[in-house]
Amino acid sequence: MSKTEGKLSWATRICYGSGDFYGGASATVIAMLFLFFMTDVVGLRPLAAGFVVFLGRLVDAVTDPLMGRISDRTHSRFGRRSPYFLFGALPAGLSFGMLWIKAGSPDSLFTIIYYAAAYILFSLAFTAVMVPYAALAPELTGDYQERTVLISTRMAFSILGALTAAVLPKTIIDLAPSLSGGYRTMGLVFSVVFVLIWLIMFLYMKDRETASPQHDEQKFLSALVSALKNKAFLPLIGIYLFAFIVNDIMSTNFIYYLTYYIKRPGLYTVIMGSLLIVAVLSLTVYVKMTKHLGKRKTFMIGTGYWIVILTGLFLLPGGVPGPVVIVFAVLLGIGTGVSYAIPWSMLPEVIELDQVVTGQQREGLYSGVMTFLRKLSSSIAILAISFLLEVSGYISSTEGMTIEQPDSAVTAIRLVISILPVLFLTAALYSAWKFPIRFDNFHSIRMFLDGREGKNRRLEPEEIERIEKDLKFMTGKTIRFEENV
Repeated sequence: MSKTEGKLSWATRICYGSGDFYGGASATVIAMLFLFFMTDVVGLRPLAAGFVVFLGRLVDAVTDPLMGRISDRTHSRFGRRSPYFLFGALPAGLSFGMLWIKAGSPDSLFTIIYYAAAYILFSLAFTAVMVPYAALAPELTGDYQERTVLISTRMAFSILGALTAAVLPKTIIDLAPSLSGGYRTMGLVFSVVFVLIWLIMFLYMKDRETASPQHDEQKFLSALVSALKNKAFLPLIGIYLFAFIVNDIMSTNFIYYLTYYIKRPGLYTVIMGSLLIVAVLSLTVYVKMTKHLGKRKTFMIGTGYWIVILTGLFLLPGGVPGPVVIVFAVLLGIGTGVSYAIPWSMLPEVIELDQVVTGQQREGLYSGVMTFLRKLSSSIAILAISFLLEVSGYISSTEGMTIEQPDSAVTAIRLVISILPVLFLTAALYSAWKFPIRFDNFHSIRMFLDGREGKNRRLEPEEIERIEKDLKFMTGKTIRFEENV
């Protein structure tokens, strides 16, 4: 079956997008509450809690690109990607629930080992479903704009999952008789939802894959090195990682910021809900902007705006009235939306540029590297935050008791949520500036690939010259059209 060049049905868009409800919800609950759960409910010291997250992601360091490679080479009657949705459904749900069980005492080595093991299991299950899932998008459609819509639908579900994770978990926790019991119940509810998502994904997508399994003889490490030599891939990695590290920092640190600097912990659900609702609504604006400006320019505009708002957040005084914080949350949501709308929608073009050079379809390898780096950067960010809390004198507690923190800890919390993100977003802007696939040259990739597949009309010499010029700019290599079609 060939790639769909026209519009996908809304059923396909929605079903595909729903897979990232799991990605968005699970990642957001963990980012927002897991470190706080370990420091302020279980009672682990910040550095020990941060090490748990880091160790889980470190063990996962090679599984994402390996999973992409395995997925690319899988052959089954259900396709390359769908079998993993079926077999990964139950582990994805159960491992998430394990994270929220209060185990052992704060000073026990067993407690650290339990949470590290639970997090490792979760990370492996996450990889097993999310890497094949991310690799599926380029196989559903070859149309540039339709891919933007498809990825934006996915990101909308991701933010919807994140929004649900910002509102529902804390509501469930607060309704429970005990704080630890509330976290346990929350974990169970989400576990059931996650299992159902992947079972439905398998049933719908198992007959819709369009590409054949890859059987190239290139070794994994050499394939990885060749992917990193893709001139467009490294800038995309910078765009993606630096933007999402900011999301990780904001998600992890906001509960500390509201509790110990703004001193309004009761606003947590409203603040995060407002931020994420606006982020979802902003997606349609960013998609429309890409139609006129392209993805690269749209990202740069949204990121520049985001930097301005984060700078203003640093200037807020402690104890500021709740409505002011809510306004800033809304403004931050607009900036946050660009990180969900754009980076993943750039990946299919990067993969096709690789196909121009190598002649191979390596969606799994690229999405595996992207997902792996996302997890690794997130773990480093959380470890860094926990280290800063530790050295700043942060005092841990059990069962959510609010303790007066030293000024040094409050200052660290304030800097982490504003100034540090500004630095990362500046790096993201530079990466976007270096990204070689532009709104006016992407079509040369498609024309080259269509020519290789015999789909093109006979092209004029000036058209061939333009294609070769564009490809040299994007790849840094001289690629002759006539020699490859």
